[in-house]
Amino acid sequence: MDSIKKAFKKMLKELKVFNNNLNYCANKSNSLGLILFWDILWCKLRYGVTSNEYRIFEFYRIDGCKRNTFMSKRRYDFLKDKLVNEKITSTINNKEKFNKKFKDYLKREVSNINDLSFKQTEDIILESKYVIGRSKEASFLTSYKEYNLTDYRSPAFLAEDMKDNKDYLMEKKFNQYKELNKISNLVFVNIVSVYNRGPEIVSSTIKFRDGKEIISGYVDLDSKCIVGNFKDENGQNYKENFNGFEIPKLSSCIEITKLLCEELSEIRQVEWTFIIGSKQIYLVDANIWDDYVFSQIPEFLKNGEGLMTYYKRI
Repeated sequence: MDSIKKAFKKMLKELKVFNNNLNYCANKSNSLGLILFWDILWCKLRYGVTSNEYRIFEFYRIDGCKRNTFMSKRRYDFLKDKLVNEKITSTINNKEKFNKKFKDYLKREVSNINDLSFKQTEDIILESKYVIGRSKEASFLTSYKEYNLTDYRSPAFLAEDMKDNKDYLMEKKFNQYKELNKISNLVFVNIVSVYNRGPEIVSSTIKFRDGKEIISGYVDLDSKCIVGNFKDENGQNYKENFNGFEIPKLSSCIEITKLLCEELSEIRQVEWTFIIGSKQIYLVDANIWDDYVFSQIPEFLKNGEGLMTYYKRI
């Protein structure tokens, strides 16, 4: 009986989402709701898009040729097994293992606080006064915490707090490229690669944290500039706009990504994360990518086409 109730509640929730998306698209396109109703159902069958994707991709504005270029959830789920072998993802899921494999690209020292003596830990904290701690499993962006010695009685208390928070990986503060400080004090540059007889670059974004919320922006690979609005985690426009802002050293990040893609070709699709320093480009992370919806928001696309062209040969 409980399973029937849950299924019924789920169906009502899905119908509400469908109806909200239908009304939104009808208002935006001035089309009859009945026509859009059948069009949404047709697009679900033909292109595998959900009603949310239909709305976000603005399918009510475009014809079948353009629609067929978009990566939908169904298409992504079909390709995912070919792109990512879950059995071999420990290289990027275990951040210590990742750091060891790509130590030549890190361009900095990253230590496990449990492997250091108290004196070694104290020396690092006293020298820097400000360190970054993070998880051994979660992504850098979601798990990092900034520790300032002035907030503690001594380095021992700071180190103990890191251990209590399970932020076992410790490193010194980044000296970020000055221009990027206009956006945030720590900006992450993300580049998605797909290996298909060689590395291909699919998409690029920048991300940063505003409090606990992650803010994302799309970067055009040709102009190396931010396009459109930053979005918060609910897809709403962020309070500040950096449209046209050129990301420094992005070409170098792309070239490094191609080398990394070759070295980890057994995982065919990876999102590589960098921090651009004043003198160095720091590789900080790699993760399985599934943010295909964000990268296909129409305001970001120059020719109105989605990402499927990168995946047709897979």
